[in-house]
Amino acid sequence: MKRQGFSLLEMLLVTALVASISLAVFLCLSNGLKLWKKMQAVRTAEAVTVFFDRLAVETANAFLFSTLSVEGEISALTFPTIIYAKTDAKSSRVDEVAGEQIGVVRYFYDEVSGQIVRQQADYGRAVHGNWQTPVQVAPGVSSLRFLYYYPGSSEALPFKEGQILPAGIMVEVEWVEQKQNRKIARYFVLPAGV
Repeated sequence: MKRQGFSLLEMLLVTALVASISLAVFLCLSNGLKLWKKMQAVRTAEAVTVFFDRLAVETANAFLFSTLSVEGEISALTFPTIIYAKTDAKSSRVDEVAGEQIGVVRYFYDEVSGQIVRQQADYGRAVHGNWQTPVQVAPGVSSLRFLYYYPGSSEALPFKEGQILPAGIMVEVEWVEQKQNRKIARYFVLPAGV
């Protein structure tokens, strides 16, 4: 007589085998996800450090220029500085592809994407309000704050409109790492504002 179907023992063996393979795949994916989250946190911390380094160079080169505006908000800052950009084909430096030149840089926090964004414009574009494409500077950030300090004041004040640079800027960046809030703050002196 021919057998039809599987025995109970065969069914239990197949079920145990499928369960073991499923558990192994789940553990691999779970560990991979944990590792990815840790790498994202490290990536954010490194990006914030690079942001601070770049901002230090640009604030050290900040200056007042009559046709270029200085603007500040709690989560955005725009100021004239020396930028590295493509040279104008009509300039005397036509043989250079790119170089240092007068321009404007803007940093701001994009709440939708949760990142710090940087834009720049060379002098000609800045005068006409034409900015280059925004560039992501630090992803995974939950907040960015600029606090402005002016000569004669020991506390942060709102940004003063007009052609005036603060003497210093405190920049605070926050992000979440492994369910804990992380915060880095750094003070930048603006030589042109002193």
